[in-house]
Amino acid sequence: MRKQWKCLMSSVCLLLIFLASQTAFGEEKKSVQTGSIVKKAGTVNPEQTDPRADIMTRVMSRAEKIKNIMGIKKGVLLDVGCGGAYLDVALAKITDLDFILLDISPRAIEAAGQNIAEYYLGKRARTLLADAQNIPLADGSVNFVISTGSIGAWKNPQMGLQEIYRVLAPGGRAYISGIGGYRDYFRILKDAGVSRYALNKDGDDVWIDIWK
Repeated sequence: MRKQWKCLMSSVCLLLIFLASQTAFGEEKKSVQTGSIVKKAGTVNPEQTDPRADIMTRVMSRAEKIKNIMGIKKGVLLDVGCGGAYLDVALAKITDLDFILLDISPRAIEAAGQNIAEYYLGKRARTLLADAQNIPLADGSVNFVISTGSIGAWKNPQMGLQEIYRVLAPGGRAYISGIGGYRDYFRILKDAGVSRYALNKDGDDVWIDIWK
């Protein structure tokens, strides 16, 4: 009788161990399945987000500021040193401008072209691989010029400003930011033949305003 009792207890123990292992296996399987379902549902990896969207968010306020300063409504805008043309894309969203995107860097022009296509601006914008100090455009052919951050790299800023003034149409306006403190821009502007201008400062932002 005692022997039968021991056998019964052993069987019960084995059954409990088996049931416990099955429960653990089932939970693990459920966890794996749940994880795969979440993954399939489209969990976003922050590293896979588009960095261009973040850039556009940052430049929109700058675009609004430039629009208000220059009184932009419509016309042709030349961006000298356009880079990837993010600022121009932002301006396109809030104006009826057409754009000429100029840069001396082939990589920048390639990036600008990609963004033009990405944001469907092909009918409103074109790229131009050229030097700011030798702009291949006719006199008085644009209504607005912007240049943000490139003037410090110009070897001859006087020539660059002369070119900007030349391509501006009568009544046109230019906004040139990123000017360094080591250059005498009052003298440079005078030598460039620019008669109507102002140097402005707003916090850390310093820019040249030119009227024609």
